[in-house]
Amino acid sequence: MDISEIDLKGKYVIMKTKAALNLDIIDRVYFCDSGFGCDPRKSGTKIYGYFVTDPERVYMRRYDAITLATDDEVKQAQERFRNNKTWALENWRDLENESICDRMTGQSPLPQGRGMSREGYGQQIDKEA
Repeated sequence: MDISEIDLKGKYVIMKTKAALNLDIIDRVYFCDSGFGCDPRKSGTKIYGYFVTDPERVYMRRYDAITLATDDEVKQAQERFRNNKTWALENWRDLENESICDRMTGQSPLPQGRGMSREGYGQQIDKEA
Protein backbone atom coordinates (compact mmCIF):
# COMPACT_ATOMS: atom_id res chain seq x y z
CA MET A 1 0.00 0.00 0.00
CA ASP A 2 1.38 3.38 -1.01
CA ILE A 3 1.21 5.81 1.91
CA SER A 4 2.65 8.83 0.13
CA GLU A 5 -0.77 10.57 -0.05
CA ILE A 6 -2.16 9.49 3.34
CA ASP A 7 -2.35 11.77 6.37
CA LEU A 8 -0.53 9.71 9.01
CA LYS A 9 -1.61 11.63 12.10
CA GLY A 10 -3.14 9.17 14.60
CA LYS A 11 -2.11 6.12 12.55
CA TYR A 12 0.28 3.24 13.12
CA VAL A 13 2.98 2.62 10.52
CA ILE A 14 5.87 0.22 10.00
CA MET A 15 9.27 1.90 9.84
CA LYS A 16 12.17 0.79 7.64
CA THR A 17 14.67 -1.59 9.22
CA LYS A 18 17.52 0.93 8.91
CA ALA A 19 15.50 3.67 10.61
CA ALA A 20 14.34 1.51 13.53
CA LEU A 21 17.61 -0.42 13.97
CA ASN A 22 15.70 -3.64 14.49
CA LEU A 23 14.80 -6.42 12.11
CA ASP A 24 11.64 -7.54 13.91
CA ILE A 25 8.57 -6.00 12.28
CA ILE A 26 6.67 -5.87 15.59
CA ASP A 27 9.36 -3.63 17.11
CA ARG A 28 9.05 -1.28 14.11
CA VAL A 29 5.36 -0.41 14.72
CA TYR A 30 5.32 3.37 15.22
CA PHE A 31 2.43 5.60 16.29
CA CYS A 32 2.35 8.91 14.38
CA ASP A 33 1.22 11.61 16.79
CA SER A 34 2.12 14.96 15.24
CA GLY A 35 4.53 16.87 13.03
CA PHE A 36 4.56 18.30 9.53
CA GLY A 37 5.64 14.91 8.20
CA CYS A 38 2.21 13.46 8.99
CA ASP A 39 0.60 15.59 6.28
CA PRO A 40 1.75 14.71 2.74
CA ARG A 41 0.92 18.25 1.50
CA LYS A 42 3.39 19.93 3.86
CA SER A 43 7.08 20.28 3.17
CA GLY A 44 8.32 18.96 6.54
CA THR A 45 9.27 15.33 7.06
CA LYS A 46 9.42 14.94 10.87
CA ILE A 47 6.79 12.71 12.44
CA TYR A 48 6.66 12.83 16.23
CA GLY A 49 5.39 9.79 18.05
CA TYR A 50 6.67 6.58 19.59
CA PHE A 51 7.42 2.94 18.90
CA VAL A 52 4.65 0.90 20.50
CA THR A 53 7.08 -1.53 22.16
CA ASP A 54 9.15 1.33 23.61
CA PRO A 55 6.98 4.42 24.12
CA GLU A 56 9.75 6.96 24.59
CA ARG A 57 8.72 9.94 22.45
CA VAL A 58 10.96 10.28 19.40
CA TYR A 59 10.70 11.61 15.87
CA MET A 60 11.11 9.74 12.64
CA ARG A 61 11.06 10.89 9.01
CA ARG A 62 8.10 10.35 6.71
CA TYR A 63 10.29 8.68 4.09
CA ASP A 64 11.19 5.98 6.65
CA ALA A 65 7.55 4.86 6.98
CA ILE A 66 6.97 2.02 4.54
CA THR A 67 3.35 0.97 5.14
CA LEU A 68 0.43 1.23 7.52
CA ALA A 69 0.53 -1.36 10.30
CA THR A 70 -2.23 -3.94 10.43
CA ASP A 71 -4.45 -4.31 13.50
CA ASP A 72 -2.74 -7.62 14.26
CA GLU A 73 0.74 -6.04 14.16
CA VAL A 74 -0.41 -3.24 16.50
CA LYS A 75 -1.92 -5.76 18.95
CA GLN A 76 1.27 -7.86 18.93
CA ALA A 77 3.39 -4.74 19.59
CA GLN A 78 1.12 -3.68 22.46
CA GLU A 79 1.31 -7.19 23.95
CA ARG A 80 5.11 -7.18 23.67
CA PHE A 81 5.19 -3.82 25.49
CA ARG A 82 2.95 -5.19 28.27
CA ASN A 83 5.21 -8.24 28.65
CA ASN A 84 8.36 -6.06 28.77
CA LYS A 85 6.73 -3.70 31.26
CA THR A 86 5.70 -6.63 33.48
CA TRP A 87 9.25 -8.01 33.40
CA ALA A 88 10.71 -4.59 34.29
CA LEU A 89 8.30 -4.12 37.19
CA GLU A 90 9.09 -7.59 38.54
CA ASN A 91 12.85 -6.98 38.31
CA TRP A 92 13.07 -3.28 39.16
CA ARG A 93 14.99 -3.84 42.39
CA ASP A 94 17.75 -5.70 40.57
CA LEU A 95 17.85 -3.01 37.90
CA GLU A 96 17.93 -0.26 40.52
CA ASN A 97 20.85 -1.82 42.41
CA GLU A 98 23.05 -2.48 39.42
CA SER A 99 23.22 -0.28 36.36
CA ILE A 100 23.20 -1.72 32.88
CA CYS A 101 26.63 -0.24 32.27
CA ASP A 102 27.99 -2.04 35.34
CA ARG A 103 26.60 -5.37 34.14
CA MET A 104 27.83 -4.98 30.57
CA THR A 105 31.31 -3.63 31.19
CA GLY A 106 32.03 -4.42 34.80
CA GLN A 107 32.88 -0.74 35.26
CA SER A 108 31.12 2.14 36.89
CA PRO A 109 29.63 4.74 34.53
CA LEU A 110 30.33 7.45 37.11
CA PRO A 111 33.68 9.25 37.28
CA GLN A 112 35.97 8.31 40.14
CA GLY A 113 38.35 10.64 41.91
CA ARG A 114 38.43 14.41 41.55
CA GLY A 115 36.56 14.83 44.83
CA MET A 116 33.63 12.67 43.84
CA SER A 117 32.41 9.35 45.14
CA ARG A 118 30.04 6.93 43.49
CA GLU A 119 27.70 6.97 46.48
CA GLY A 120 27.64 10.76 46.68
CA TYR A 121 27.89 11.52 42.99
CA GLY A 122 27.65 15.24 42.54
CA GLN A 123 28.62 15.98 46.14
CA GLN A 124 32.06 17.01 47.32
CA ILE A 125 33.96 14.65 49.58
CA ASP A 126 35.42 16.12 52.75
CA LYS A 127 39.14 15.46 52.12
CA GLU A 128 40.10 16.20 55.72
CA ALA A 129 37.97 13.41 57.14
